[in-house]
Amino acid sequence: MSPATVDLLLSLLAVAAAIGLSLYAAIALPGLASYLGLLELPQPLAGLAAPYVWGTLLGLALLELLISRSRLIDLLWNALHTLARPLAATMFLAAALADGSYAAQWAAGLAGLGVALLAHMAVLAVHTAARTAGPRPAAPGFTALQLSAAAAIGTLAWIAPPIAAAAGAVVVLAPLPWIPRLWGAASLVLLAVHSALSRPGRPRNWDVGPGKLRRALQRAVERELGPLGGSARSVRAVLARLGPRWLYLQGRLVTVAEKPPVFAHRRGLRARVLPLGRGPGVADAGPLVETVEIEAEIPYALCVGPSGPAGPAILAALEGPAGMEPGAREEV
Repeated sequence: MSPATVDLLLSLLAVAAAIGLSLYAAIALPGLASYLGLLELPQPLAGLAAPYVWGTLLGLALLELLISRSRLIDLLWNALHTLARPLAATMFLAAALADGSYAAQWAAGLAGLGVALLAHMAVLAVHTAARTAGPRPAAPGFTALQLSAAAAIGTLAWIAPPIAAAAGAVVVLAPLPWIPRLWGAASLVLLAVHSALSRPGRPRNWDVGPGKLRRALQRAVERELGPLGGSARSVRAVLARLGPRWLYLQGRLVTVAEKPPVFAHRRGLRARVLPLGRGPGVADAGPLVETVEIEAEIPYALCVGPSGPAGPAILAALEGPAGMEPGAREEV
C-alpha cells in the first residue's frame, strides 16, 4: 500500500469522525478552503468546492447552532441525525473511492458508517443529558465546540492526515469507558421519538399489574417487595441520576401501595432492583422527555417518555415520607 493510499484512508476516516460530530461543518469548511485554493480535494469530491454546495452546508451548520437554543428542536434534530450522519459518512467515503473497486467502496463505506455512528452517539448522549438530568442542567457552548471540532478535523484531514486521524480517534475512543451511560442517554431520546410517532394521541397511563414486567424483573421485584397484587403499577423509565452518579439506566419504575418504590432493570444477564426513597419532588413538564426529580434521602431523577404517565402522576406516587434508602443492597 503506497503512502498516498495510506494518507487517503486516514483522511477519510478522520472525515467520518468529523461527520459524526456535525455533518455540515465537517464538509463545508473543506469545500470553502478548496474553493479558495487552500487545499486540494480528491477529484471525486471536487464538487464540494462549488459555492452553492459549501454555501448551503455553511447555512445548515449555522442553523444547527441556532437550533441548539431550543430544547425540543435540539433533541429532535440530533435524533434525526442518528440516521443522517452515519449514512452521509457512508456515501462520502464510498464516493471518495469512486475510482476504486466496489469492494474498496463497500469497505470504506461500512468503516465510515461505524466511525460516524460512534461519534454521533456520544454527541447525542451529551445533548440528551444536558436537556434532561445530566450532571449539569445544560451544556453551554457544547454545540459551538462540536461544530468547531468537526470543521477543524474535516479540514485538517486534507492537510495533515495523520494528525486529523489521531484527533478523530480521540473523538471515537475517548467516550468508550462511559459507553453504558452514553448509550442509556442516547437511547432515551430515540425511544421517546419512536414512542411519540408510534402512538400519537394515546393516553399517558401507568401499566397496572405485574403483567408488563418481564419474568426475570418480576421475580426480582417480588423478592424485594413480596407478591405483586393488583395495586402494582409500573412504567418504562430511565433512572438518569442517583445521588451524584450519572447513570441513565433503562428499566421500569414499579410502585405498590404502602411499599417503597423500586427501579427494576437488567445488567448483563441479571435482573436488579434499586429501592428508591420518597420525598418532595418536581417535574419539569418537558416535551418529548419529562424529568422528575425526587429529594429523597438519596436524591434521584427519572426520565419518562410519551408512553408513560405525566410528571404530576409520577410525583403523586413518589412523594411522601422517606422510604428505604436506595441502593442499600444492590449495586448499580
